[in-house]
Amino acid sequence: MAVAGPDTSAIAAAVVILYYDSAETPEPECFAEFFKIPALANSFSVKTLGEFAIETGALVVDGINDIFTAGTTVGKTYDDLLQGIKMTNDIFFAELPKLHAVIPVENLSLVSIDWQPIGALWAAGSMRANPGGSPLGLDIERKGTYLSWAEVVEWRGDEYYDVVHEWIISTTSKIEAATREAGLHDAFNYMGDAAGFQDIYAGYGEENEARLREVSRMYDPERVFQSVMPGGFKIGV
Repeated sequence: MAVAGPDTSAIAAAVVILYYDSAETPEPECFAEFFKIPALANSFSVKTLGEFAIETGALVVDGINDIFTAGTTVGKTYDDLLQGIKMTNDIFFAELPKLHAVIPVENLSLVSIDWQPIGALWAAGSMRANPGGSPLGLDIERKGTYLSWAEVVEWRGDEYYDVVHEWIISTTSKIEAATREAGLHDAFNYMGDAAGFQDIYAGYGEENEARLREVSRMYDPERVFQSVMPGGFKIGV
């Protein structure tokens, strides 16, 4: 769900990015329900991974600042998942006026909340590729489907960094508090979308975090990657 102005009823738009790994299946059955949705535009077709990357890369705007923040809701039933999505979206959109009140519309390139489901098919594919298991600690069998989300703000103007940073911390905190109270929150934060203020490894579970720290110390005893390499999420510094 992407928003770029103060009147969300006029400029709100939903964008779906679908990917299916096959050269022989132009319209996968698993996407049938998506194809039924009336669309302003549809570019779904058989293409190479490189072509797909170029197409999605065209969405990147030059000369902007951006902040991504990650979060996750979980649910074993359709109603649970729908409740988690609605609760998260409602809070996100309710907080938008506070952002628009301090940043001119022309300086906002994109404000969005993006959803990435992780369910049984994902878990089965992961297990086939890596029978030893994943260190992410995703317990789909017990918790149900994970709906990872990312808040994204893209803007022009370095002077607005503190404003955006404070807004996204506050909005994320409100979403987490509400979904936690409803029993729909999970501590997993997808590293690729997480912000620097977020905790990553705790969401993997204590055993996985300890194992990753053990491997890190085994292969990097001098802590080069943890203390010298810039950026990223460090473990066991």
